[in-house]
Amino acid sequence: MSDKDEIHTTEGPTPQYDMTRFGTLLRSLRESYPERVGKKRPGSALAKTKLRAAGLIQCLEGHGYSVSSGAYSELERGVSLPKDPKRFLDAVTKCLELDASEVGDLTDQLGYDIVRSRLGEDAANHVFKRRSARTS
Repeated sequence: MSDKDEIHTTEGPTPQYDMTRFGTLLRSLRESYPERVGKKRPGSALAKTKLRAAGLIQCLEGHGYSVSSGAYSELERGVSLPKDPKRFLDAVTKCLELDASEVGDLTDQLGYDIVRSRLGEDAANHVFKRRSARTS
């Protein structure tokens, strides 16, 4: 495994915090790129273009986050988490042109999955339940 590859594995049942795990959400945002861009820029050629994982990987690299195609595939499958979460979120936000709500959802899910992978599901549920209560 190289420096570019992802390392944190996730296992176990689906978290109670959100039925959509980070990888599933990431894939959904990538696949919905044409529709989301089309709403922002009607008539744009990008709105008609399917964004493949390889294209996103190239964009991520252009924004300072290097990842192999295998490691990215593991991200979308929910097998691993980004090695450098902050840099990954910064780059993917630009590449997928995420709005504030989408960035928030992706950040929350990644945060949950990181806590869950290191401290367990009970701890993650506790932390994010408290966080949700404070922001409600």
